[in-house]
Amino acid sequence: MAMLKHCYKFKRDKLWNKQGRASLLLIVYVLGILLPAFFSVQPVFGAEQFNTTKPFAAGFDHKIVVSGIVEENNTALGYIAIYNFDGLAENQEKVIQIYNYLGADEVEVIKNYQKSHIEFIEEGDSVFLQLDEDGYVISISAVSNYIARYGTVVRKSPLSIVVEYDNKAQQVFRINSQINFIYKGKKVSINQVKDGDKVKLLLQESPYGDILKEVTIIEEISNSNLNVYKGKVIRIDEITDKLLAERLLLFKNGRWEVAGIKGIAGFALSEEFSAFYDNRKISISDVNKYFRNNEVYIVTKEDYGGQEQVVSAVLRNEWDTEVIFKDSIIRTVPGSKSFNLAGDLRNIFYSDESIIIKDERLVSGLSITEDDKVYVVANRDWDGNYKASLIQVYNNENLPGIYRGRIKSIDEFWSFTVESYSVLEDFGWKFYNTPKTFNITFDTRILDENGLISQEDFTPYGEDSYLGKVVYVIADSVDAILVSTAPYGSYVFKGEVYRLEGTVIGQEGSIIEEPDEINVVNVKVYDDEKKMWTELDFKESIIRILNNSIIIKDGTIIKPSQLEKGDKIRFIKRDKTKEGDSYLIIVERG
Repeated sequence: MAMLKHCYKFKRDKLWNKQGRASLLLIVYVLGILLPAFFSVQPVFGAEQFNTTKPFAAGFDHKIVVSGIVEENNTALGYIAIYNFDGLAENQEKVIQIYNYLGADEVEVIKNYQKSHIEFIEEGDSVFLQLDEDGYVISISAVSNYIARYGTVVRKSPLSIVVEYDNKAQQVFRINSQINFIYKGKKVSINQVKDGDKVKLLLQESPYGDILKEVTIIEEISNSNLNVYKGKVIRIDEITDKLLAERLLLFKNGRWEVAGIKGIAGFALSEEFSAFYDNRKISISDVNKYFRNNEVYIVTKEDYGGQEQVVSAVLRNEWDTEVIFKDSIIRTVPGSKSFNLAGDLRNIFYSDESIIIKDERLVSGLSITEDDKVYVVANRDWDGNYKASLIQVYNNENLPGIYRGRIKSIDEFWSFTVESYSVLEDFGWKFYNTPKTFNITFDTRILDENGLISQEDFTPYGEDSYLGKVVYVIADSVDAILVSTAPYGSYVFKGEVYRLEGTVIGQEGSIIEEPDEINVVNVKVYDDEKKMWTELDFKESIIRILNNSIIIKDGTIIKPSQLEKGDKIRFIKRDKTKEGDSYLIIVERG
């Protein structure tokens, strides 16, 4: 600190020797002019910080005031570095001045007009520093240089977030633990932020770039009220602002189904409506002039009144061939607007006209990442290129952790520990040879072969002790949601729910007995050696539901009766037989 102080004095002495007496006269003259102005800004410090009645010569009572922008505030070493760009020519290097303080707790700090502490003085803050006769900082008045900007999240990763503004300009921010994320007035984790969210950014301006301080989600867009149709466009009525279409099919679970809308349907145009053909925007008049009765993809959203509005209409080139893929993305190609599917390494291109849905939001192609599970409606042109008209990502991000392990100890009503455990990944169990402890909460449910039991019966004592038992654990982080004694299954199947059997319904329509069997069609089994789904001797299967079977849909444990025809499921059994018990059923897409 002494070295820094002497450096400061050396610069001041050098300046004095260089400019001489002429400079002294100039300084006195300038001070005479600026004295009234200084009195006008002085109150930012507050009356208790220094006496405003003393004359200003080299400061008040030999105290001087300097101002600038904080470059660094090092509370460990006891100094603050500031700079000021005023008066510097373009490309001129800035001069950083360093000032010491004797003790962090001894410096009086006012920030944003409130009493504060020196540790809250941040890079980019505008500050006035009051120095004593020895040049040490004794008081600081600071204002945060924050600005608010509004935009849409284009892409979020664990390390960065990309935001697009209304003018289509994009900005990339690094993510760190100092950034606050706000949703519905509460502080949340970055996991709450999804691609496509409308956000308010609180930025601290700095010559080296904006520093992100806070992200507030101001509009969470849910895809539960988004629909994608295919049909024939009649016209766009410019008087009523409605798109008229017929022969509508609805895209659901990776295929086109009859939408159930008879005759001609009229969809209101949303404020952001756009029409596309051959990767370019076209006008409403062009749609009416050149594309009547042309096949069209329509994406709609519900307004606040529950009415569907058209967001985008993509006119098909009817010479192209439509192909639907259900696969996962194995590779994205930066800058090429394309990706490869894992199944056959096929290359798929996308453009601004492509309808892309992820995390229940309309997003851009930047949101597509490797390992995304996708439905792709592509059109193959005469050259054999595949262009995506619709990309629907259906990752199970809300899926809780699914574990299996042998119980080592139980702290009744509080927690339990397994000796080692396996985690269910996409196609099998991954083993970890280490203990893991799960919390027991008020919401923890426990299932045995007879069904739901009380937490009081989950005990380490007596004949019914659970010590040594192998269990499934469904957990949210380390909080156990459900514990089940269902048997171990090593074979992973997939299929589609066709019918539920065994349901008993009462006179008032309530369910008296839950279904105990599921008819599943389009059944395949995962071959762990070949790393792919393979056909079986049968395409239909009947799986039985036990009292301690686990069924998960949309990240929530559900009853068998909540399964629906058409649900795509993954289920685990102990063998490859056509019929048998299923211990774990996961709905991949409702």
